[in-house]
Amino acid sequence: MRRPARKAAATAKEAAEKRTEFSDQQMIEILDLATSVSSPLALGGLLAALFFFFLKSLIDKGLFTTLSEQGTSKILSKSINYLFYLALTGCILGTTTYLVPVVYQQQPPTVSEERKRELTIVSLKKEIIDLRGSHYETIDLYGSFACDDVKNSASKLGKLILETPTTGIRGSYLVMKFQYAAFAYMMAADTATSGPGRVNLANKSISAALESLSTIDNLKNKGQQGDTRAWKSYEWTINDNGHNRTLWILAKAYAIKAYETGEDIEKVSSTISMIDQAYLTRWNPESEKDIAWSITGGKKNRPERRCS
Repeated sequence: MRRPARKAAATAKEAAEKRTEFSDQQMIEILDLATSVSSPLALGGLLAALFFFFLKSLIDKGLFTTLSEQGTSKILSKSINYLFYLALTGCILGTTTYLVPVVYQQQPPTVSEERKRELTIVSLKKEIIDLRGSHYETIDLYGSFACDDVKNSASKLGKLILETPTTGIRGSYLVMKFQYAAFAYMMAADTATSGPGRVNLANKSISAALESLSTIDNLKNKGQQGDTRAWKSYEWTINDNGHNRTLWILAKAYAIKAYETGEDIEKVSSTISMIDQAYLTRWNPESEKDIAWSITGGKKNRPERRCS
């Protein structure tokens, strides 16, 4: 009788060891899965699974055999209840996180009409700067090819930025609008081939540049009277060399007009004299043939046009 009992005990022990090995294997798989957990809900589910396998491992190892049937029942009952509540909470949270974005779709931040106008001015400014760097300043290198690109684009960009509504925009953007309209029309005038066309475009550049300078003066006056918003726009413009840049563009436009008509030739020198010396060191007016010619009062031979 002892042999069958020993055999049965050995069989039970072997079965328990197999169950333990199976549980260990499952635990390894769960830990591997843990490395890919990336959300709080997934982590909650993983912890619930770990808790479940922990209890299962205790049962398989027979650690509850010393308890009474009633004690074991209470432990298992509470464990099952806690797991149920945890699973229910996970289901509710998971459903909520899925439904909330669907029901309350995130709306993009609203952009005011004033801000849209400012962004339009900035976008056109970038296009004008790109045209200057990629074509206007490479005319000596690429000749008629670069000239044609500037002719086809500069006046269009000047017209677009000049027609951008200004209601409600900040002062610095208003300065930017007229300054870069002047810049675009100046490049258009400098690359035009007919005398009347060059004068017409130069006048547009002069008008926009004077409007930019007037706006800067208005911002300064308002700022000195206590308008903090106007003063901030004025300071930003000055720190960005907006005043010097506008004067340089104006001098260039005057020089183009003087080249064709002889008018306003004295204004070239007077405008140059208002530019800070530090700016002139970087942007030497003598490098522009028509400005250099105008500064002499037209006494030297007129240089050739930039584009023919």
